[in-house]
Amino acid sequence: MTLDIKTIQLEYLDKIIKFVKSNDVDLFVTIHPLPVDVLANISNYRETSNTLKNIVESNGFEFIDYNEIIKLDPIYDFMDSDHLNGHGVNKFNGVLLDNLTSSSRYSKFFKGSISK
Repeated sequence: MTLDIKTIQLEYLDKIIKFVKSNDVDLFVTIHPLPVDVLANISNYRETSNTLKNIVESNGFEFIDYNEIIKLDPIYDFMDSDHLNGHGVNKFNGVLLDNLTSSSRYSKFFKGSISK
């Protein structure tokens, strides 16, 4: 299987980037974790992820592919091939919150303690 980014998807990503820039809003783009067996079946996953990363970062925004950061159990942490279950959500939320609260760019939005 391959992932094909359609022209209209790139056009809308460009519109979103222009909109947030014109409204002085920050943008944080992520790819959520997928089961390792699903990733293994996408022949151009890395290329597609890098394309999105280059577009987002070249516009001055942050991009994180959580498939590079967290490895979740395909049976224990996923409801199906795309959706986390409660266990997976708890693990992913912990990593996401760590990223956000430790980032100089986003930590200002988190006042007080965060429950992970």
